[in-house]
Amino acid sequence: MDIPEKMIEYMDELVRKGIVRYRKQVILGALESYRKLEIHRWSAPYYNVGGQRVVLVDEKSFRKLMASLPEQRLKEAGRELGHEFKNRFLVELGTDTTDRSNWGVGVDFLRNLGWGNFTIIEEKVHVTDGGLNFSFIHGCLEALLGVKLRIVTSNVSMAIFEIENKEG
Repeated sequence: MDIPEKMIEYMDELVRKGIVRYRKQVILGALESYRKLEIHRWSAPYYNVGGQRVVLVDEKSFRKLMASLPEQRLKEAGRELGHEFKNRFLVELGTDTTDRSNWGVGVDFLRNLGWGNFTIIEEKVHVTDGGLNFSFIHGCLEALLGVKLRIVTSNVSMAIFEIENKEG
């Protein structure tokens, strides 16, 4: 395979900076992102992630829009979107994201959309590097996972939600 010299130089720069150890990591990482983000299906203005069309909006603009809404409305909007995601997973992929064994599918989808990093530890959902308002994420997670969550702690960059009970 012929790789343009500019790409070789870029990979070498990443290695020099300690971002990766080998060129191979860059190539494998790029292929993994290509697969996860379904870049093979991208053709402006159509971008797909997880089988869903996405619209790219910069974080600053989206946060500005969210800041114009009251916290309760943000949580409701997140819940509405979470129900939409849950239903699409069920109908299109046959995956019930309210089944705890499938929670990883749901939170990986949100992570791939740039919403943040999600870790489920026992009865808590940790969200770090959140790209959206945590009230919005709170509502979305409740609907997507089919649980009632309580905010344990949150700040600008992270939130921890405790699972209070399974909704039903």
